[in-house]
Amino acid sequence: MTSVPPSSRRARWPLLLVLVTGAACGPPPRPTPPPPPRPATQPASRPATQPASKPATQPASRPACNSWVVEYELLPGTALKIADTPYGAGDGTHAIGPGTARLRFADRGGAPADGDAALLDLQLTTRFVVNTTALGFKMRIATDGNVGFTPDACGVVARGTREGDQVSWLERARGYRSTGTMQCTGALCGKFGSPPSGRSTLSRGPRPVKLRPLQLRDGVSRFNIGFFEVERQRKPSQTVFMRVEARETARQCVATPPCTGEATN
Repeated sequence: MTSVPPSSRRARWPLLLVLVTGAACGPPPRPTPPPPPRPATQPASRPATQPASKPATQPASRPACNSWVVEYELLPGTALKIADTPYGAGDGTHAIGPGTARLRFADRGGAPADGDAALLDLQLTTRFVVNTTALGFKMRIATDGNVGFTPDACGVVARGTREGDQVSWLERARGYRSTGTMQCTGALCGKFGSPPSGRSTLSRGPRPVKLRPLQLRDGVSRFNIGFFEVERQRKPSQTVFMRVEARETARQCVATPPCTGEATN
């Protein structure tokens, strides 16, 4: 083993001290500046100049309503009355329906009010049976049909005026018609103006009809029209009247524009 002289060991320490001390000399290092802040970004689906909740275009404003259209269902009190038949054999009153009606009233304060009124529609079914006996013979006539009215170019069947609980009509109701079939059985079929034996077609009208005043109840929730004449014929002799009972099912305030369409019967 080779030994190192003590003088040599002492000679290394100054060199080590110089190296360590030299590492600490000189100016301090400059601090690294922070990165510049990134600009805020807008979501891809939302433009920066327009809120997402605001539509690009505004809908066109609707005209204010100026009248009420009320819809009705016809009640069991609705009926046809047949009179003036030969020997009174076919006279009688018969329930008819179901059916519907529509009326229009003026608006005031957000509710139907007095003023202009109109019948817009009235349609119903007519299913009933007439059993007659004349000269000792029996006859049975079963009717399966429909009756209704036809409005003019302005969609009006009859115009009127409401005052309180009554609507008075200013004109006749347009285009009353009765269509369907009749089934006649018995020895008198085809005699005295009665329908032929078996099934035949029923088609009467259209014709104008004079309505009786319309009576309102519970505001405009219900109405009735007493018996008014809808048909009159001579062969066979017969007069037919109709009565209407109705109850409200819906109502809507609507904008009714002026109409200059030609009124026809």
